[in-house]
Amino acid sequence: MMNAGHLQGITVSQRFVFGINGELKNNLFLLEDHRVVYTAGHNVVVYNTEDKSQYFYAGSEGTLGITAISLSPNKGYIAICEKAEKAQCSIFDTNTSRRRKTLTASDLNATEFISVAFSPVNERSHLITLSGEPDWTLMFWKWDKLKIQAQISVSVMGPSDGYLQATFNPIDPYCIVITGGGLYKYFRVKDTEIEPDHTQLNNKDDELSSEFTCHCWSNDGRIIACTAKGEIMMCESTGEFITMIPDSPVEDCHIVSVCAYARGFIVAGKDGKFFIFEKTNDLDMPFRLLKETTLKNFIKFKEPSNKAGITVTSMAITSSEDTVYFTLDSNQLMKLSVALDGTDEAEKFDHLIYDFHSSSVTGLDICIRKQLIVTCSRDQSVRIWNYATKSLEICKYQSDECF
Repeated sequence: MMNAGHLQGITVSQRFVFGINGELKNNLFLLEDHRVVYTAGHNVVVYNTEDKSQYFYAGSEGTLGITAISLSPNKGYIAICEKAEKAQCSIFDTNTSRRRKTLTASDLNATEFISVAFSPVNERSHLITLSGEPDWTLMFWKWDKLKIQAQISVSVMGPSDGYLQATFNPIDPYCIVITGGGLYKYFRVKDTEIEPDHTQLNNKDDELSSEFTCHCWSNDGRIIACTAKGEIMMCESTGEFITMIPDSPVEDCHIVSVCAYARGFIVAGKDGKFFIFEKTNDLDMPFRLLKETTLKNFIKFKEPSNKAGITVTSMAITSSEDTVYFTLDSNQLMKLSVALDGTDEAEKFDHLIYDFHSSSVTGLDICIRKQLIVTCSRDQSVRIWNYATKSLEICKYQSDECF
């Protein structure tokens, strides 16, 4: 047996991670078209699709996991929020990979920030965080000074049954929208105060639901707000309701994620459905459905009980607008090759790296003679990984959970 003396001078560092935190929403960003940012375990991973390498922003010692991440508009900074005794947010410089600041709110009872976003105009100093229960507090930070400039409770009644998302208005960096868990709130920052402009979406048709799940900003600065019933509503940049998109996939898709591109936006959600919309000049139909596709066209349910989740939780679109990276709640990182210019080109789904375990790993062993690792999981699969080539060599499903 090797004693402790033989281990002196030996260090261990991460080289590659197979997996992703798929249940964490808005968990996907692009530093460049070939550098994909996401969370895996207690790390933020930057995966290079060209040389297949990974770089890590490791979680802080003493914290209990990553709860939210955000990349600044000019991609100079990344914010990483972690669960701790007091909610914590660390800001890193993406050019040097060095930690710049760590924000904590000592007067809050919340142990986590559930959403974070950088200012679209002044990312070097301003960002917002939204804390979880019991406070549910929106904070406007001068992060370079470690100072809270303004804050307000968003008045969530009891535990939220959905993810809350806070973003800046890209046209007016002192206006903020929060959606999710059935909420739609629009705030305005005035000096040292945050004032509510809208505490709900007013003037919308009575038959439209208020089960808001997510939102994004279109290229012309309008709000695209989505619901659990598949409704897509367009609102002014000032927060007022304009119209519901006629081609909304009502009752056909519980929308969980929405992402804008130059000519429109994409919504996706449960059952792995994607709906791609493009802008029109028709005032009655400002966006029309360009195409739709489903992940079920790709996934041949490999798990014996067909329990693999295919809810799309995050999306990111390349600058060339021919690839959509996305995550699933079953801890998969995937890509959709699609023509967003309206050409009749078939869509193609694929795993970005490999087919990961969709549930917790229950066992692991290392081969002595070869550069192989074997894992088993509650997803009823046994997998053999090559840690030298960073590849999945064999995957076999069993009739029962594996231990």
